[in-house]
This record gives sequence, C-alpha cells and structure tokens, in this order.
Amino acid sequence: MAGKPLSDNDVVASPDRDWSTLAAKAIDDLTRIVQSEIRLLETTLKMVLQSEIDHALAILVAAAVLMSGAACLIGASILLLHQWLPWWQSFGISGVVLLIVSAMIRAIAKERRQIPDLLK
Repeated sequence: MAGKPLSDNDVVASPDRDWSTLAAKAIDDLTRIVQSEIRLLETTLKMVLQSEIDHALAILVAAAVLMSGAACLIGASILLLHQWLPWWQSFGISGVVLLIVSAMIRAIAKERRQIPDLLK
C-alpha cells in the first residue's frame, strides 16, 4: 500500500482539511452560480434594451412622418383658401383652426389625466 499512489476517493486528510476543502468547493460553486446569474442578467438586459431602442426608433420615425404629413396638409389648406382669399387671410384662418384644435386636444388630455385621480 505504501507504493500505491492515492486517488481522490481515498480518505487520507484530517477532518480539518476535509472541512476546508468542502468550504472552498462550496464557495467556488457559489461563485460560479453568481457569475452565471450575472451573465444571464446581462444577456436579458441587452435584449430588453435593444427591444426598447427599436421601439423608440420606430416611434421617432412615425412622429417625423406624421409631422411631415401635417405640414403638407396645413400647406394644402392654406393654398386652397388662397384661391378665394388673400394670403394673410388664408394663413390667419389656418392659424385660428390650429389653435382651436390644439385647445381641444389639451382639454381632452387634461380630462383623461383627471379621471385616475377620481378613482383613487
């Protein structure tokens, strides 16, 4: 037996060494679990962030297209009114209509914002 090399299955160490080995393995396992969880969290956050960036970019493009369309409609209404009225009256009427529409939108938005306050 003296010439035979010892394997991992042979119990040779003292009880103190067994506890220290067990504690070291437990800490190593715990470290690996924490590292795996951090990598999983990082991957998940990357996917969520990329999804949110794509969504925000789509909203930005849609808003730009909407504003361009609105500008074209305003210009078309001014040109239509100019067929019967001078330029200053056409712009004035279009401006007044836009102010009325914006006041209506603000009133609707304020009304919707107050409804949840009543439910509390």
